[in-house]
Amino acid sequence: MPTATIVGGNTVTYNLGPGEAGIAQDILTKLGQGFTDSNVLTSPGESPSGGAGTLNVYNLPGGGTYNLLNGGGAGGAAAAFAGPAGGGFAAAARGVAGGGTNLAPGAHGLILTGAKSTAINATSPGGAAHPDPIAIFGNLGNDTITVKGSASVLTGVGNDTVKVTTTGDGTAWVSTGLGNDSIAIFGNGYANGGIGNDFIRINGSGTAIGGLGRDSISVTGGSVSVDAGIGNDQITVRSGSATVDGGLGNDAVSVSGGNTTIDLGIGRDQAWLYDGNSKVSTGLGNDSIYMKGGNATINTDGGADYVHVHGGNSTINTGAGNDGVSVYGGNATIDTGAGNDQVTVSGGNSSINLGTGRDTIKLFGTGNDTIVTEGSATVYGIGTNFKFTGDSGKDSVLAGSGDATLTAGSGHSIFRGGMGDVTMHGGSGHDTMFAAKGAGDSLFAFDSSHGGGTHIIQGFKDSTAPGGKTQLEFTGYGSVNDILNNDTQVVGGNTVITLNDGTTIKLVNFTTLDHDEIK
Repeated sequence: MPTATIVGGNTVTYNLGPGEAGIAQDILTKLGQGFTDSNVLTSPGESPSGGAGTLNVYNLPGGGTYNLLNGGGAGGAAAAFAGPAGGGFAAAARGVAGGGTNLAPGAHGLILTGAKSTAINATSPGGAAHPDPIAIFGNLGNDTITVKGSASVLTGVGNDTVKVTTTGDGTAWVSTGLGNDSIAIFGNGYANGGIGNDFIRINGSGTAIGGLGRDSISVTGGSVSVDAGIGNDQITVRSGSATVDGGLGNDAVSVSGGNTTIDLGIGRDQAWLYDGNSKVSTGLGNDSIYMKGGNATINTDGGADYVHVHGGNSTINTGAGNDGVSVYGGNATIDTGAGNDQVTVSGGNSSINLGTGRDTIKLFGTGNDTIVTEGSATVYGIGTNFKFTGDSGKDSVLAGSGDATLTAGSGHSIFRGGMGDVTMHGGSGHDTMFAAKGAGDSLFAFDSSHGGGTHIIQGFKDSTAPGGKTQLEFTGYGSVNDILNNDTQVVGGNTVITLNDGTTIKLVNFTTLDHDEIK
């Protein structure tokens, strides 16, 4: 095939004959240092090669074959390519330092950078998107690569900057090597930051991989999969649909709108959820999750985790650590699991299942809450309406200004009525119950299916006394007359009721029990 060699700093026009079909090429070799040259190519398959200066190639021919450009030397070079519609070539720019690259419409581009810093701008003339795929390979050096159209970009060692804007069904594939890199994909694509502290941005659909290092990943719209890798990473998701894996490290994840599934992985992680629909799993570590609006399912693992929810609808399952949960407004379903947990609920309607630890619950504002415990619980019902069911632990429950229904289990329970109406169900354990204060009514209920316990009631009063009423209710124990005549006696200024299953009830400082005090 024809070969031409030029030495020096001239401007030369080459007009070689066409190469063979397929991958055959005419080869044009340009050597030398410190020149500024311009090549006008008219035949498919021509291959100019330049030194350390500036190399410009224009009017790349069509024909479906490839032209190969080898430019630069130890001092680097700047390369620019342009051509008419239908041009086709592969450009290899080695050791490029500055300048830009323009690919002709219809061209299939292949750009290789060398050991120097590289600046490549791969577009059609006039800045339009390139219609065909482009492949760019960077080696050593700090590379700056800009592509409009479909592209595959692979860079090596250095702090690289890559920007790809796709159109239509076009896609981008970008993988950077060792260095602190910046990747921006506007459209659909794949980005892998490799090793280093990287910035990755995808506006569209695709995959973002942070790799090893302290990475910052931003996703807007589309459907995206994010793997932050190893390091303390920052991840931002705006709308769209995303799957996020925080990996190993102390990560911070922010999600706005859309549908997102998050696995925070191992480390001390933080997640902020704004509107949208989210599912979060924390993994190992002491994690914090903040939610405002939207719908979320939050599952924490071992560790001391904290979950804060403001509005929306949430399902919260904490793991084996000593966890904290705060819910303000909205509706929540909470399962605290094992550990000594603290739960605060204000407003909304919440269902709380306490695990086997020693838990503390605070209820504020309006709403209707349900609490079931498997361990020992301390509950402060400041203003809400709520129901509490104990188990075998030691429970302490204070009813507030709302109405409360309190059910003891087989353990030791202390129930204190507040300013609202309260119903207290004795269990099979040892319970102490305090009547409501003020205008609130108190009902103390006993069922033979949960009998055998010992109960002390404080604040029981005559039916004619001012304020709220206090009454007893019996289920499965026969008639009121039997209870009054056969089971009741006054001992030391207290009324003591001993039922047929061994249940004992003591009304402290009360001696005048009659039909009016039994419901």
